[in-house]
Amino acid sequence: VAPDFDLIEQLRESPGKFVSVGPGLAVARNTTGKLGRKEPLAIGFKAGELKLKLPGRAGQADF
Repeated sequence: VAPDFDLIEQLRESPGKFVSVGPGLAVARNTTGKLGRKEPLAIGFKAGELKLKLPGRAGQADF
């Protein structure tokens, strides 16, 4: 990970909060200053498809 002022500030100001540093990788700083990494969970989508018709200017759908 390349050092970047904004990234360092995000980590410094929010211990315990993960910050995305690239595709598939996030890091967080703990209260003692050590970095931890987290790779996102792979979440798949169902292949089904549902088409909705929302007539008029307003509509609502729950999913």
